Amino acid sequence: MKLHLNLATRTYVNRRQLNLFYFAVIGFLVVMLLLYGIGLVRFFRHSRELEDSLARLPAVKAESAPVDPGRSAETIARQVRFANNILKQRRFHWSAFLDRMEAVVPAGVKLRSLQPDFRAGTVKLEGVARGVPDLRNFLERLTADPALADYFLLNQAVAKEGGAKGAGLPELRFSLLVKGVF
Repeated sequence: MKLHLNLATRTYVNRRQLNLFYFAVIGFLVVMLLLYGIGLVRFFRHSRELEDSLARLPAVKAESAPVDPGRSAETIARQVRFANNILKQRRFHWSAFLDRMEAVVPAGVKLRSLQPDFRAGTVKLEGVARGVPDLRNFLERLTADPALADYFLLNQAVAKEGGAKGAGLPELRFSLLVKGVF
């Protein structure tokens, strides 16, 4: 018979493990503080860059200010359109658009170029498909995506015969215009 007697009069606290836990929590908090500090520095740097780029834009006078005889309403409107175009270009999220395109483009299709037109709000895509079924699959996927469904196939042409690794299918070169992207 084995008897185990605990002669301690109070509960035992493992100080070594408790101190290790405290140091781990403090270390985690210090790392988080450093990461937030780095993010704050990046935020201030980016806001300073935006302020500098806005300072480089030609200043538009308020309506209450006297009108400069050398500046017509047409000149001011052109400058406002120019500034709005710059803001529109900076506001567009290319990474989200490229992620969407990556999800839509099937394995048999390669995109060769993307040409944005911010004024028209369109993107011209040029690419190569292994065959007609792959091109059709790509167009069906574009139609299924509500943000990319407004497109026009501009042209398609046979690039090479037997392009799909000897399968006898023609390789197709195509270009299309996607509207409403911006």
